[in-house]
Amino acid sequence: MDKFDPMNITHQLAFLPKHPLVTNDYKVLTPSMPIVLEAIMDAVMLHKRSLCFKAMPQMGKTQTCLFAAKAIEEFHDFQDRLVIVVTADPRGEESILKNIARTSMLKLPSRPNLSCVRSSVLAYIESRLRSLNGRHIVLFIDEMQALTLADFENLQFLQNELGLRNIGVTTIGFGQTQIEATISLLREQGRPELIARFLNEECDLPRCTDHSWMAAALSMFDEHLTYPVGSDCTFTRFFLPQAYESGFRLTRSANEIHQIMKEAAKNATLAVLPTVYVLEVFRLILIRLRTKDSSRFELADDAIWDAVKESQLHTYSTYLKSGE
Repeated sequence: MDKFDPMNITHQLAFLPKHPLVTNDYKVLTPSMPIVLEAIMDAVMLHKRSLCFKAMPQMGKTQTCLFAAKAIEEFHDFQDRLVIVVTADPRGEESILKNIARTSMLKLPSRPNLSCVRSSVLAYIESRLRSLNGRHIVLFIDEMQALTLADFENLQFLQNELGLRNIGVTTIGFGQTQIEATISLLREQGRPELIARFLNEECDLPRCTDHSWMAAALSMFDEHLTYPVGSDCTFTRFFLPQAYESGFRLTRSANEIHQIMKEAAKNATLAVLPTVYVLEVFRLILIRLRTKDSSRFELADDAIWDAVKESQLHTYSTYLKSGE
C-alpha cells in the first residue's frame, strides 16, 4: 500500500473502524507463550507421553494452545509429526474420539458406534502419518478438565493401538484448575494408569507476575503489531502518532500500569492478574486516549485507572465465585 501517515487525521479516521484493536481481532505474543512452547518442544522431541498446563479462566490458555500447536506444526524438525488440535466439550455431550473425528473432517454415519469411530480415527492417523513419512502424533487438547473417564479410556485405547503399530502419541493438555479434581477422581476410581499417561507432568501456565512481563507484552504494541496491512505503523503509533513521534512508548509505563492493576486486583480480592484483562487494559488505553494525542502526551494514572475500570476487572472475582 502507499505510505500510511497516522498524522493525517483523514487517513487515521478512514482506517480506524477496522483497526484490529477496535474490532478486538488481534493476537499478541505474550511472554508466557515462548516459555510454554519451549517445554512442549522438549516433550515432543523426547516423545513424552503427556504434558499438561493448568490455569484459572481468562489466562490465555486457548491462545497459547493454538500458538504452540501452529509452531510445532511449522517447525522444520517436526515436519514428520501429525498435529491434531481439539477442544474437549465442557458439556460432555461429544466424546473426545468423535471430537477428533469431527475436527479431522472424517465422514461418519449419522449414529456411529464406538467401534466405528475408533476405526475411522485410527485409519485417518495412519494415513496422514504415511503421507508425512512419520511415526508420531502430537495431540493438543484444550479444556482438558472437561474430559470424562470414558474419554481418558478412549485416549488410552488410541495410545495402545497406535503403539502396537509403532506410532507414538504425545498429548499436550491445557485445562482450568479443576483438572486437580479430575486427578483426584481418577485416583478415587483406582485409575492411576490414566494419570500416569495423561496427567503425570502438570505445570502452571506462566502468567503476568511483574512489570517486566507487562513491558514485554507492551513492546508488541510499540514495535511489532502493525496496521494497516503492509504499513510499518505500529499500534501505538496509529493511535498516538504525535506522542510516538516525540518518543512516547507504552513500554515505559509498564511499571505504573502493573502497580495500578495490582491495586485494582487486590481491591477485588484477586490473587492473580488475568491475562485477558491485562491485554484489554492495554487496548483501552490506546483507543480511549487517541483524542488526547499530542507531542507532549503523558500517560496519567487517572487514564490507566479509567481503562482498568472499563475492563471490568472487578467482575472477574464474581465470575470465579459463580463457577465454584
